[in-house]
Amino acid sequence: MADGRSSRHVRRKVTDRGRIELRLRDPEFTLDVGFMLRSGITILFGPSGAGKSTLLDCIAGLRLLDEGRIEVSGVVFFEHASAINRSVQWRRVGYVFQELALFPHLSVEQNITYGIASLPKNVRRERVDRIVEAMRISHLRRRRPAEISGGEARRVALARSLVTDPRILLLDEPLAGLDIPRGPRSSTIFGRGTSCIEFLSFM
Repeated sequence: MADGRSSRHVRRKVTDRGRIELRLRDPEFTLDVGFMLRSGITILFGPSGAGKSTLLDCIAGLRLLDEGRIEVSGVVFFEHASAINRSVQWRRVGYVFQELALFPHLSVEQNITYGIASLPKNVRRERVDRIVEAMRISHLRRRRPAEISGGEARRVALARSLVTDPRILLLDEPLAGLDIPRGPRSSTIFGRGTSCIEFLSFM
């Protein structure tokens, strides 16, 4: 009986959140990928040059695919057969780049707020207050990227992606220098509804 209950519990928790099937022909290589996207964290790993970052770019809509289908949480981002190719903004993808890409002339708070500038002021304030508290970067609000550490900069980049309430979160080299807070607050950072593709590179 115990095994049966455990099995049913696992089936409820591990649910399909989408499917990635794509092919991209590049002058130097062909990327041909197919896998199911599950709830929680999906880890991609492989040697340098295998196309992991390129795959993330394709999901985000930064690369034009030759064929395939990308579906996340029942929403089709790309489907070659139906001539569907949603814009980057429409896909609502959170993407933390390997180089972070923080705006050097903006403060930490301005960087985090950048992607939600169209929201009402009170909504922006509530979201930013919640994410900086969860990431433990409240004291960095007025500082610029050049004035914070590498680990703090990664937390700011992650906060900037999460504050937009993305359908899916893409992380390129996420563990490099990331001093992510531990304990009860960690569950408030990622939330229950966000799927995450975590990219780990093994050289």
